[in-house]
Amino acid sequence: MNRDFDCRERLAFLKVDEHTKPELLEFQGVLSEFIDQMLDDFYDHVSSAPKMAELFSSGDHLAHARAHQREHWLDSVFKGKFDEDYLERSAAIGKTHHRIGLEPRWYLGGYCYVLNTIVTQVVTRNANSPEKIISQLTAINKALFLDMDLAISVYIDRAEAALSQRANELARSNADLEEFAYVASHDMQEPLRKVQAFGDRLQRKYSDELGEVGGDYLDRMRGAANRMQKLVNDLLMFSRVTSKGGRFVPVDLGHVTRGVLSDLEVQINESSAKLDINDMPTIDADPLQMRQLFQNLIGNALKYRREDTSPIIRIDTEIINTKVDKLCKIVVSDNGIGFDKKYANSIFGIFQRLHGRLEYQGTGVGLALCRKVATRHGGTISASSKSGEGAVFTVTLPVVHDEREVQNYEH
Repeated sequence: MNRDFDCRERLAFLKVDEHTKPELLEFQGVLSEFIDQMLDDFYDHVSSAPKMAELFSSGDHLAHARAHQREHWLDSVFKGKFDEDYLERSAAIGKTHHRIGLEPRWYLGGYCYVLNTIVTQVVTRNANSPEKIISQLTAINKALFLDMDLAISVYIDRAEAALSQRANELARSNADLEEFAYVASHDMQEPLRKVQAFGDRLQRKYSDELGEVGGDYLDRMRGAANRMQKLVNDLLMFSRVTSKGGRFVPVDLGHVTRGVLSDLEVQINESSAKLDINDMPTIDADPLQMRQLFQNLIGNALKYRREDTSPIIRIDTEIINTKVDKLCKIVVSDNGIGFDKKYANSIFGIFQRLHGRLEYQGTGVGLALCRKVATRHGGTISASSKSGEGAVFTVTLPVVHDEREVQNYEH
């Protein structure tokens, strides 16, 4: 930021002109009589901020801050001396606030207390001249507003720069991780295929020679290879959500759901599942990823069922109009085994499993993929449940997207 140009713009906007400085100088002439009260008001409030209370626990820090603020008010703000030194000092205040984590609201609050003291002094000293009260308070308000605005602007500039840097670092880190997962998973495909192929060949040609123990070992090896193949495929799918995602087009969620139910027909019939699905809207989305989302949510409802009870799965949708957007709320509920509510967030982590492999098959990638799909679409996913009482998964997605929004979600 070009602070000199920025300050001149602010001075012009506030109409700080040749009439302002004389009023400030006149006030500055009596300021020394009550500046200690102003400093007390200011730092009593600012010190109530947790960060500042910790910083000012040392008397030296507080004394140094008061001396610095006194000099700033006496030699710059209330002299109308808005030069390069003033700009550097205001910038330094904003940088210091950002470094120690003092939010602008505390600084603004401190200045409100200072202004109360100033108003009392100006009104008392000019009780017989309303015009003087107005002219002097107007000049003081302009100076204080300029001072607060510059310090807070620098704070915000640095906060935005730090946030942008962290966002860029996170985007690079995520891209690196996705590329690593893709490359690692892709490179594992060929050796896995060889393990599976040789295992099949051993089973076919040498099963008699292997005997019972050797056959058991071979079965375990083939089972492990098949599980690894499933894990590799799930990892590839997970890594491709962002890096290989398709374009957003109008997607009929009802059509997507019917396709998923067709794919899961065997599991639905075997478990005697009952599904209650209401009318579903059309939204802007990646068609394949919507299919992945519903495949995992419905598949989980079928998988984590109670042994003595047929699954009942309900899918409800609702269009919600907010002030800035139109959202599609999707709720998938079941009557399955549920889970302890303390796992409501952790279940969306990759490789997170609440049950052993022997109880329920899976890789622990499905719900992580659901969250990644929802995030890529600018939406959210959450879960609620009680152990033994079924689970409810709630997905909220924007109905309409533009290309810039999609790019922001992906980064």
